[in-house]
Formats: sequence, C-alpha cells, structure tokens
Amino acid sequence: MSRNQSPIREQSLTINIVADKLLELSDTIKEMKIQLSELKTGEQTRNSIIERPIVEHVGKPIDNYNKAMPLIPEFDGNNVETFINHIQAAVKRLTADQHDLLLCAIIAQKLTGRAKNSVRMDTTPNFPQFYEKLRYLYGKALNLSALEVQRDTCIQRQNESVDDFINRFLRIHDDIIHAVNSQGIGTVKICVQEQLYQEKAVEVFRRNVKPEIGDHLYSFEFNLLNEAFSKARAFEGELQLRKIRMQRHEAQKKQFQPKGPTRFQFKECTYCKRRGHEEKECRTKAFHQQRQQGQQNFRERQSPNRPPDRASHLLHATDLDPDQYNLERSTRDLEGHTAELPELH
Repeated sequence: MSRNQSPIREQSLTINIVADKLLELSDTIKEMKIQLSELKTGEQTRNSIIERPIVEHVGKPIDNYNKAMPLIPEFDGNNVETFINHIQAAVKRLTADQHDLLLCAIIAQKLTGRAKNSVRMDTTPNFPQFYEKLRYLYGKALNLSALEVQRDTCIQRQNESVDDFINRFLRIHDDIIHAVNSQGIGTVKICVQEQLYQEKAVEVFRRNVKPEIGDHLYSFEFNLLNEAFSKARAFEGELQLRKIRMQRHEAQKKQFQPKGPTRFQFKECTYCKRRGHEEKECRTKAFHQQRQQGQQNFRERQSPNRPPDRASHLLHATDLDPDQYNLERSTRDLEGHTAELPELH
C-alpha cells in the first residue's frame, strides 16, 4: 500500500507548491494593476487640477463633509504625501464643525488595500495624528528588526497600569504586523508569519509585564494575544482587591490599638513581687523596716547586768518560735512559784 500511496503524496506536494506559486503570482499581478491604476489616476488628477479653474472655488467654504468627499481619492498605502495634500485642501474649505465627521468618513471609505485595517479611529482622533500615522506607516520602508527590538524592550513601568502597558505594547505589535503585510510575500506566508509573531508577542508580553502578573500568566497557555491581555487585566483586579482588604484590616487593627499611655497601668512591686503597688507604697517593706528598728532599739537599751523587763521580754518573744516561747514562759512561772514557797528548816 505504501508503494501505491507514494506517487499520490508526491502529486499532492507538487499541487501545493503550484498553488502557492499561483497565489504569489496573483498577488503580484494585483499589485501591478493597482500601481498602474494609481499612475493613471495621478495623471488624470494632475490634468484635472491644471484644467480646473481653482481660483473660482478658493475661499468658498463647504458646509457638509459629504460634499468634500469627492475631492479626496482612495488610498491603499502608496503616494502618502499626495493623499495627505488632498485631505488638507478639503479640510481648508470645510467648516470646523465638520472636521471630525470628515475624518471618520475618510477612515471608513477612502482607505483600501493594506491601508484599510492599518488605521483606526481610536488611535487617530484628529487630523495631525492621522497624518503622522500615515507617514510613519507608508512614508518610508519599515525596519522589521528595529520594531522587534522595540517590542522586546517594551517593559511595564512601576506605576503603570496593565491597560496602559497593553496599549503601548499593542501599538508596537500592530506596527510589526503592518510591516509584515507590506512585504508582499504572498497571502499564505503572511498568515503563517502573523501567527508566529502572535506567539512571540505572547511570550514577550508575559516576560515584560510585572513579575507578580507574569508568574500568574505562565500557568496558562495562550494562542492569542487578546487572551493574555484579558487574563492580565483580571489578575490585576484581584491584586487590587487584596490590597484594599489588607488596608482595611490594618486600619481596623490601628483603630483598636491604644494611641498613647493608658490611664490605668499595672504596677508591680520590686520588693514583694506583687502587683497593684510600687516599692515605695509596699506595706510589707514598711512592716519589716519597723520590726528591724524595734529590734535595734531593744539591743541598745539592754545591758548585761540588768535583767530584761516584761515589755522587753515580750518584744523579744515575738522573734522566737512559738514552742520555744511557751517553754521559756513555763520555766519562768515555775521558778517564780518555788520562790514564793516558805523555806523548810
């Protein structure tokens, strides 16, 4: 079976190659036809400009943008300065309140070919930006390698939101796609290259976005750049919600924390190690000091020849153990009792 199928495979490959060549030839023929038509229209406009009595219409304003549309030719990416000159001539004759409508009509109706999808109204809201965009895209040959370097070095700034970074990154990516489309290498190859640049742009975007967002994006697989954009926007919203919750939690903690010294503070005595008072207010310390002073006074009054009186004896007895004090008291009473008995002769 494989021997019978091999000629069929070769025939299919040759058919595909021939189809690609035919597509390339058709694209080149279309471009040549467009160039020839532009040359003819250019000569006709030159002859019409020379033969038309322009002096009669100078200074005569146009009140509606629809009347100015026939003065502007179609534009497909070639002869950009001629196209801009026609627009400027029409704008000078049109009233100021109709300028925005004329710009919208030009972008919607007068752009054809490769220029049809290259300019959008949101990126060119006025005529100066519209002229700048046209001159940038079609006034000179685009350097694809320089645009790739510009895309690779486009990094999100510290205080920049994801939306602002996406807008900067998307403008560079659009310029790269326009540069690829302007090469005129065939429709099939252009589609393949656009897909390759789409995948490369997704990788660069994940690398150049902020690290906390990029780490989250690396856990997903994206085929389109818009999918990565939407995921980055959603994760940035989650990070902002977490930040707001943390701020509220910190504010609640600060609300219940004492701002200064409290009115009632716990005191601790360094002498008896008890709370509620300080050492200078300690009653235990005062009692001990009073007892030591009494003992010292007792020792000073006492002499070796004088027996201690009852009061001093009682004061001295407080320092003895209870058992010892009772024993001394009993022996003293016994001695006093025997002294009172009469002597026996």
